[in-house]
Amino acid sequence: MRLPYPQTSHSVTPPPPESDIASRQISWGLDRTIALLATVLSALGILVIMAASSVQAISRAYYLLIPLIGLVTWWLPPLSSCRVRFRLISWAAVALPLFFLDPTLLPFLRWQAHLTWGPKAERERAFYIFLESGRREFSGANLEGLNLSDLDLSFVDFQSANLRNAQLDRTILVGSNFTRSDLQGSTFRGVDLTATNLLQATSLLAVNCDKETHLPPQLFCEDDQLVRRRTIANSLPSTTSPRNK
Repeated sequence: MRLPYPQTSHSVTPPPPESDIASRQISWGLDRTIALLATVLSALGILVIMAASSVQAISRAYYLLIPLIGLVTWWLPPLSSCRVRFRLISWAAVALPLFFLDPTLLPFLRWQAHLTWGPKAERERAFYIFLESGRREFSGANLEGLNLSDLDLSFVDFQSANLRNAQLDRTILVGSNFTRSDLQGSTFRGVDLTATNLLQATSLLAVNCDKETHLPPQLFCEDDQLVRRRTIANSLPSTTSPRNK
């Protein structure tokens, strides 16, 4: 007599309903659409930041751009168990670190390149943007031919800067540093230069001035040109005393 084989029951997982599959496909398609729009708008926002002409415009555009950049993470496939939580965490993981970055870093690098090698119009625009942001360090900058008149340039560092043919008429220059800066052909009409180290600049005798220009004691203005005062030792004729034989 044969014994019957034991009956084993196999549990078969039923397939998900067609409605659930359709809803997942719709959700995944919506996520990709949002991610695509965020990618396009983020790229446009970066272009706007790079072309901005003021620090305030950069900051406004950047902080509006951060949420969009976070939505780019929606290209990632979502987790089926915790879709909403995964989306929020991935968005925060990208957006929050960007919030603490300096939004002007990339544009400042571009403006620094313009200030060094660009044509006159771009160099002047970059100088004004840097000045508006509070920058006071322009050592080695190419400021040749720029119109810097009627500005407050107090305590600005012009060390080794190229200021040839620059116009600094009626400019405030208290405490400015002109060490090794090239001033050939520059104009300082109506400027108080007594509180600067102007004597450490180069090409001093090729600087234009007027009677309203206040100069260090070693210089004076004559015929709209800087002239160095002759000291008593330099004004005396040189004499040589004969040696006693």
